[in-house]
Amino acid sequence: MLSLKERRENLKYSQECVAYHCNITRQSVINLEKGCGIPSILIARKLAPFYGCSLEEFADIVEQFNKPQRVYKKLN
Repeated sequence: MLSLKERRENLKYSQECVAYHCNITRQSVINLEKGCGIPSILIARKLAPFYGCSLEEFADIVEQFNKPQRVYKKLN
């Protein structure tokens, strides 16, 4: 399965283009492509076409490439 970055590059979109058309920051696109975070359903619906996939495929790709979040325990 291709990563989001590979899919976007194959379709010749820049990160700036995706960010602009989805009304998010370029940094949000970078983080998403690095596997840091999960977009809301509203943003995911806007993003999926820029990665050449359906919403369901997009969700599967995000899930597969998303890095586990570290949870830090607050020390007293």
